[in-house]
Amino acid sequence: MNINEKMLLYQIMKVEFAVIETSMYLNTHPDDMRALTHHNLLAQQLAMLKNQYETLFGPLTPQSPSQGCWRFVKSPWPWDIDMSHECEVAK
Repeated sequence: MNINEKMLLYQIMKVEFAVIETSMYLNTHPDDMRALTHHNLLAQQLAMLKNQYETLFGPLTPQSPSQGCWRFVKSPWPWDIDMSHECEVAK
């Protein structure tokens, strides 16, 4: 896994975390339009990042479409990715 792939995957993880957090907040504050706007922007950003990753590196999940052959099994499994140095790289 090259550094660009790791950085993109790390970005996806960060934005996905924020999407989950804002959705939990919205469960208890459904009328907060500022939070809803922020959540929608994050969700759009996440979709764009996932699309970019899958275009460049293959499917992220088994539910993702695969081109040519079943590429999901050729990707590293989440526990096979060493993210120990990503904090320094992503800053």
